[in-house]
Amino acid sequence: MKNVRAEDFFGRFGGEEFVVILSTADLGDSVLEPNGAVENAGIDHHAPGQVSGMVTISVGVAAFPEHGMSPKELMAAADAAFYEAK
Repeated sequence: MKNVRAEDFFGRFGGEEFVVILSTADLGDSVLEPNGAVENAGIDHHAPGQVSGMVTISVGVAAFPEHGMSPKELMAAADAAFYEAK
């Protein structure tokens, strides 16, 4: 949450899927270095002090109006990009 601006929206979209809406950003602003952030997060879901194995993420990005004019079109474009990244 410390990497999301006040005007952004971040929420769970599915079991292990999340959506981030960057309402005032353009496509160039959405370029992320997500693996470094995840890699350095030290996710701990075992006993305290035991860090889990390697964690990776896949990201799909869509921008208005380049990839769609409606929320449904934008989500479909981002979802397609996500599955391509996977």
